[in-house]
Amino acid sequence: MLRGIAVLLCLASLLAAPAALGQSYTEWYSPIQFRTGDATLTLSPGSPGVSTRITASSTGTLKWIHVGLIHSTDVTIDSLTVCYEASSSNVFISQTRITVMTTPDTAPVIFDDGTDFTDPGPACYTLPFTPFVTPGDEGVFLNLRLDFEATAGEWIEIGAIGVHVTPVGPSAARTASGLE
Repeated sequence: MLRGIAVLLCLASLLAAPAALGQSYTEWYSPIQFRTGDATLTLSPGSPGVSTRITASSTGTLKWIHVGLIHSTDVTIDSLTVCYEASSSNVFISQTRITVMTTPDTAPVIFDDGTDFTDPGPACYTLPFTPFVTPGDEGVFLNLRLDFEATAGEWIEIGAIGVHVTPVGPSAARTASGLE
C-alpha cells in the first residue's frame, strides 16, 4: 500500500513539474564518448576513470577530438563549459568548435573560438556565444583542437562538458521536466 502511494506521489510530482519553457539549465555530458580520426592520438580512461585522457605520439597543433551533444530538440544553446586538466602548459586546448551534421560529407561550423587554454588546471572554461536553436534533424558536435608542443609524458584529460540551454519549444519543455 505504501509503495503504491509512493509511486503515485512520484508520478504526480512529474506531472506537476513546470514545463521549464524559457528557463535555462545545463545539460552535462560525459567525456568518455570522445573520438578522434587522428592516428597520432590515443584516447583512454583518465583518472579516476570517468574522464578521457589524451596522449600523442607526435607533436602538432591540428589534433582534433569530437563528441556528440544535445539530446533535446527545440532548445537554444547559449554557452558551453569544458572542464580539463593537462600535465603541463605544453599541452592545451587551442580551439573549441560546434558543428552540425546530417550526412558525413558536410559539417557546417556553428561556433568557433580560437582561445588557447594553456593553464594546466584542473580548470573549466565557459564560452558564451550567439545563441542558436538546435536543429531537429541534425547532430550537434563539440570539436576540440589540441596542441601538443611536447609528447614525452604529456597528456590532457577532458572532464565534464556542460551545454547551457534554454527551452524554446514543446519537446524541449517535456524533456526538461522529465516527461520524455
